[in-house]
Amino acid sequence: MRTMGAVSSLIPGEMHVFDGFGTDSNYSGYLWYSPPGTVSDEQVGILSELIHEHPCFNEIIERRIQKTINITDYCSLNEFHRTALYNEFYKLIGGTTQMAVPLHVAPELFITCSMYRLKSGFSEYDRTALDLLTPHLISAFRNAQFINRLKSESEQLQMVFELGASAVMTVDSDLKLQIRESYGG
Repeated sequence: MRTMGAVSSLIPGEMHVFDGFGTDSNYSGYLWYSPPGTVSDEQVGILSELIHEHPCFNEIIERRIQKTINITDYCSLNEFHRTALYNEFYKLIGGTTQMAVPLHVAPELFITCSMYRLKSGFSEYDRTALDLLTPHLISAFRNAQFINRLKSESEQLQMVFELGASAVMTVDSDLKLQIRESYGG
């Protein structure tokens, strides 16, 4: 994804991630990991089980703050390295230090953009760069959602035309296309 490439070129690190969370604050899985294949499905399951131990979980996921954070804003790296979350997940994927920002894309879609480094922490320049990128990242995800919705609606229309059926098409208050087959004339 070009968005991931833009983030990683501006803020270098060993890994860059977009993770999804549901409206209930539960981890719903990763959307993109860069480099690809960095994290196995088994490791994603471990992250899902232990994410509540993350030092920033309450701020980002439950309180839904809107700012870029570093793990060290909430605890020392030594404290973080003593957690099961670090030892069973981050240590295995090479995430010694982390910086993240929440992306409030839609009421039903909450994403975090996280980056990891092995040796050095993140600077104020890195934090400012991610803060400045945040509105553009949100727009990119919203645009992707819109394009996916248009694709789905186009496929629905194509199916109706291929079946040769008469249909009634309406648009609801959320601008979503509704197609119902019409029987009778």
